[in-house]
Amino acid sequence: MKHDKALNGTPRPPRQGWDEALKSMAERGDDRLIDDSTPTASDGEEWEW
Repeated sequence: MKHDKALNGTPRPPRQGWDEALKSMAERGDDRLIDDSTPTASDGEEWEW
């Protein structure tokens, strides 16, 4: 229910339309990270799998 009303209809598949939206963002230059990356304690260490 949303705003005291039942939602009817078929739900969209997850991520429907994301391809077009992300392509549009890239064309506008709006696909960059907002913040700089934050270093962590494991940066520069070799990981063992």
